[in-house]
Amino acid sequence: MPENQPNPQPAAAAPEKTLTVPPELAERLVRGEITLGEFFGLSPNVLYGIAKIAYQLLNTGRVDAALDIYKGLVAASPYDSVFHCHLAACYYTRENYDLAMKHFERSLEINLGNVDALVGRGELHLRKGKIPEALQDWKKAIDLDPEAKRASTKRARSNILMLKEMADQERARLEAKLNPAAAAEKEKAAKAKAAAAKAAAPKPAAKPLGKQVRRGSSTFEVSRAARGVDKSSGSSGSSGSSGSSGFEGPKKKK
Repeated sequence: MPENQPNPQPAAAAPEKTLTVPPELAERLVRGEITLGEFFGLSPNVLYGIAKIAYQLLNTGRVDAALDIYKGLVAASPYDSVFHCHLAACYYTRENYDLAMKHFERSLEINLGNVDALVGRGELHLRKGKIPEALQDWKKAIDLDPEAKRASTKRARSNILMLKEMADQERARLEAKLNPAAAAEKEKAAKAKAAAAKAAAPKPAAKPLGKQVRRGSSTFEVSRAARGVDKSSGSSGSSGSSGSSGFEGPKKKK
């Protein structure tokens, strides 16, 4: 290095940015008057936009990524029933049933009418063998969504039917074990009833024959396409194009 050349000086570090928080806003956060999301200025629309991404991740099998996002959403908005419910669903998928139950319960504490949380909690009750509690949650969900517009309500109906079929099969098994003669008689009566119902059912009307034409010794039904043939021109009067099959294609919506 030449003797008269000055030594290079290190570049000055950029000053660190500091976030100034108004004391009154911090106090409101500590007192629980505002949520963490409100503290950082995150609107409900922004939070639900993030939740939509997490929901898509959950439905495509990326459960861990969805779980992390829902944890953040619950931290940012701890009084949102939907966020707790979806976080519970993530834990349920990961077979962490205790935390799943905790967040289903919290979801219902915030909103007793959360159908998804009711169905999810009912399924957890069933896993623990608490059938009356499961049925109670599912029936309430069905009462809230009688037309089964939600997938969870459809699932609740299927679960109830499954339990009913299992109960009927178990009852029949016990009856057959305790009183074989009565069980056999009951089965015989059920078969006779089914046979009588089948015999009494109206038979489908016979399909009417079309116009018959005799050619030689054979009789056959003339198709509708053949009936529409113009004898004078040899062209179909219904389709307007040669070689038409006689079937009408889909119409364009006007």
